[in-house]
Amino acid sequence: MKQPTNHDDVIEALLAGADACASQQRATACKLPSPAAIERCLQFTRQLFFPRLAADAHGLTDPKPAMQAAIRELREVLVHEVGVAAMMNAAATARAEAMAHAARVVDDLIRGLPELQRRIGLDLVAALGGDPAAANKDEILLCYPGLQAVMVHRIAHALWQAGVPLIPRLMAEISHAKTGIDIHPGAAIGDAFFIDHGTGVVIGETTVIGNSVRIYQGVTLGALSVPVIAADKLVGLSERPRGPKRHPTLGDNVVVYAGATILGGKTLIGSGAVIGGNAWVTSSVPAGATVVGVHGGR
Repeated sequence: MKQPTNHDDVIEALLAGADACASQQRATACKLPSPAAIERCLQFTRQLFFPRLAADAHGLTDPKPAMQAAIRELREVLVHEVGVAAMMNAAATARAEAMAHAARVVDDLIRGLPELQRRIGLDLVAALGGDPAAANKDEILLCYPGLQAVMVHRIAHALWQAGVPLIPRLMAEISHAKTGIDIHPGAAIGDAFFIDHGTGVVIGETTVIGNSVRIYQGVTLGALSVPVIAADKLVGLSERPRGPKRHPTLGDNVVVYAGATILGGKTLIGSGAVIGGNAWVTSSVPAGATVVGVHGGR
């Protein structure tokens, strides 16, 4: 009977090739942020935004002790994960500096939670007003993927604005996996935003969305095709070069129906415009206009 092998040759080959598969040169020496820990942080923030959830999670009637525990755990876990992300491209000697910076960023986020809660409350009200099938706010909170996705985006966008690497994208992809809604953390979204149904929605990094906007399932707010960077131009780079604005801007009170696609960084959808289902839009739309079919061209 053939003796089992320990596959040392395969392991050595994988270690030798690890740098080509990683963004940092020290592929095996640098710890990566934990998706599971980031998901815990999102659970903590959800409990803080909606104190009844915190009380229920701990079997309490008074939410304050549960909220105190949630905010302590949120700070501890998120400071560590933000610090780990900051150290990915930093020298090992920068650990203390990275963790100190992470603590400042997370403390700023925590101080901003009441404002984020206010904005999420407006999103919830927009969902209640925009969907006749919604019975009450509790149903929206517990059942509507659109609210869950926007809630996560509000948190991820705050960290994105603070310059935190990787963590905002992890948050966005955790939400994407659960809701089917893909919102890049760089997208700037106004108040009272409602995504109805939500499955298949894509909102790109440089998208700007005004107040009281409503979109439906299958909507893409995307980019026109951009020049491909040849592989030999990317060798040795840890980050892809950033370009100009690639995604559209939607004014206030815009409605985008199911399956519509709006593309391009120069595409502006004026306030009050309505984009019909399955429309293809690649040029600007005046305020108050209604668009069906194909609008614009390359």
